[in-house]
Amino acid sequence: MKELIQYIKSNKVTKTRLFSKIRDERDKILPQRNAFVLLKKYAKDFFREGLQPRMIALSGLRGVGKTTLTWQTAKYVYDNHTTQIYFISIDDLNRLNANLYNVINALEIVLGSPLDELNGKIMLIFDEVHEAENWKKDLKILYERGKKIFVLATGSSALLLHSSSDLASRWTLMKIFPFRFPEFILAKSWIINPEKLHFPVKKVASNLKNAFFYSPDYKHIKAVIIDEQKEVDNYFKKTQKILGNDINSLLDEYISYHNIARF
Repeated sequence: MKELIQYIKSNKVTKTRLFSKIRDERDKILPQRNAFVLLKKYAKDFFREGLQPRMIALSGLRGVGKTTLTWQTAKYVYDNHTTQIYFISIDDLNRLNANLYNVINALEIVLGSPLDELNGKIMLIFDEVHEAENWKKDLKILYERGKKIFVLATGSSALLLHSSSDLASRWTLMKIFPFRFPEFILAKSWIINPEKLHFPVKKVASNLKNAFFYSPDYKHIKAVIIDEQKEVDNYFKKTQKILGNDINSLLDEYISYHNIARF
């Protein structure tokens, strides 16, 4: 227990650690994915008004940015709500021969209070939570006892999606997919100039998707394509102007490196 208590204390999030986790190897701030907007809202609603959800799980392939999203959310919480944030790596727990229930008990010692009697709200981050033994049962216990705790967990898509019904009624599951092309372009524009972001054109993607998947015949698909062609052409022209790259090279980069994570 002493070793686990020391681990939790040493993994209290600091400003320096946050600074490094939201930057790339060139020391540039990493772009925020679309999912960050919703995570920020969840955190804001909980810390300001105590609203649900207060336990969120991010599921997805390794490399899609789940851990980066948690650190970006932690940065928002640290700057605006509380500095009482703890990061728990399940790989580290396994090396310590500990589980999430042990963390709950050790955390009460670190905080000097039972979780259901905390004076202020805190945040916990669990990385690759599905790797912990009995993680479903222990997260349920944490949810019931930690009403003042905002929990953000990452994990494997398959295992999180097949969680128990008890847990499913307590947490909100967010599926994090690889970049879509417009999000990839938005991220590249962020790197060039965060003040001038290149956002996708609204409704074009959904209109095209509906046409391809739900049209009664080819003529309807063709009509939708013709209607949206001007918007698509204008988007590509603006993309080339902002990024300074030929659109074909951008498509090739996206398909080769940014579509399926680590492919």
